[in-house]
Amino acid sequence: MASSVDHLAARFANDGPVTSPERKCQAIHAIKDDNDLPEDEHIHAYQMIRKDTTFADTLLAIHKKETCTCYIQKELYGTD
Repeated sequence: MASSVDHLAARFANDGPVTSPERKCQAIHAIKDDNDLPEDEHIHAYQMIRKDTTFADTLLAIHKKETCTCYIQKELYGTD
């Protein structure tokens, strides 16, 4: 997932502004590539992205795969 995020960050730097639907799509692809999450957590994360672009933006800004997985789980379950 880290390489996916790095690739996406490079796209942001080179292509100018990225629209909300594109950011959401990129975040979904990053989650899809995260093999540490079970399928039901993927689905819940996709639902969060659909409702909240800031969740997608945060995912795309996290470069460390383990941190991204932990962030998703904390957002899903509301734990601190």
